Amino acid sequence: MFNGFRVLNKNYIYLFLDNKYEFASDINTRRKKENTIISECKNYLIGHNLSFNDKLYFVSNGVVIGYITKDKLTE
Repeated sequence: MFNGFRVLNKNYIYLFLDNKYEFASDINTRRKKENTIISECKNYLIGHNLSFNDKLYFVSNGVVIGYITKDKLTE
């Protein structure tokens, strides 16, 4: 799902999306898709020993397409 990251001032992390991942493929299962994305983010952060204080941004082809707050990841 992710193919890299960049940490900015310990507050923000930019996660670079693999171009093969399709967010909109399951429109009818939005809640399931949200849970999958959150789970993947948690696993990626743990696997790369990353932490942040504010927001986690999703980047696709150089464009920020969304973000998750730290509070959302710790729910």
